[in-house]
Amino acid sequence: MNQFDEEAIKSYLKAGKISADVKKKARAIIKEGARLLDIAEEIERSIKEQGGDLAFPVNLSFGNIAAHYSPIAYSTDKLEGKGILKVDIGVHVGGYIADTAISIDLSGENEDLVKASEEAIERVKNTIYPGIKISQLSEIIEKTIRSYGAVPIRNLTGHGLDRYKLHTGLSIPNVNTFGIRGSLQKNSAVAIEPFATRGTGYVVDGDFIGIYSLHNIPSKKLKGLTEDAKNLYEIIFNERRELPFSERWYVSKIALVKFRDSLSELVNKGVAQEYPVLIEVSGSQVAQYEESFLLLDREVIAYTAEK
Repeated sequence: MNQFDEEAIKSYLKAGKISADVKKKARAIIKEGARLLDIAEEIERSIKEQGGDLAFPVNLSFGNIAAHYSPIAYSTDKLEGKGILKVDIGVHVGGYIADTAISIDLSGENEDLVKASEEAIERVKNTIYPGIKISQLSEIIEKTIRSYGAVPIRNLTGHGLDRYKLHTGLSIPNVNTFGIRGSLQKNSAVAIEPFATRGTGYVVDGDFIGIYSLHNIPSKKLKGLTEDAKNLYEIIFNERRELPFSERWYVSKIALVKFRDSLSELVNKGVAQEYPVLIEVSGSQVAQYEESFLLLDREVIAYTAEK
């Protein structure tokens, strides 16, 4: 990768600062009985008020849902029951992304699980450097989580970040399995996210879907779509490119039934992608912490960390 220019670094750092501030706000507004839609909209509004854009819909995944729950339009779902809420926040400034997450235990019964994930990311933060082997980071994460008697989720990984790209293809597993190759390169950005559970340590797709993204499709390949689907693609792609989105961002512009029909067509035609919720297969609680790191020539900045 080419060396980051000053504008790119400045944008990454601004996105990171906003995400860190928003994590503090999230802790203040999250309480049992609150509507998840209200929490999501308040977090996303705060990002925009501080001059950031949404890299993806805020994830509010509770209990055994590890990731990808974001409330749909008019949702009445509430934060009820005893468990861990994962708050996964994405901010971008000019396409430069900050991806970060915290876990909040509403029951007081899962603090060791939350601590396992949090300490894993702290140990990564104290160790990471340009050139470090990915297997070394995976080993740190796995050993830390297991030291708490917990299990890392083996099919969820950290990932590379690039401009308008939430996943570059680089994976940073939470377990040190045979065959992990590669190292972190200077002048790159990565998000590392240890997931911890007491269960099997494996997630599967659930039925609920509240997050989507578009593929970058040449205009000539959109000709087979209805006009409504084609118009929806153009509206969303002009705003989001390939970054994930939520239907609730568009219901003020497009009637909900019409939106859902057109989106379903985009999915069925392979133009859009769905992100089902990810559920720990044994039904166990899941904790997550995540930070983004900017690897420069000689230093690493944990640019989403709270000061």
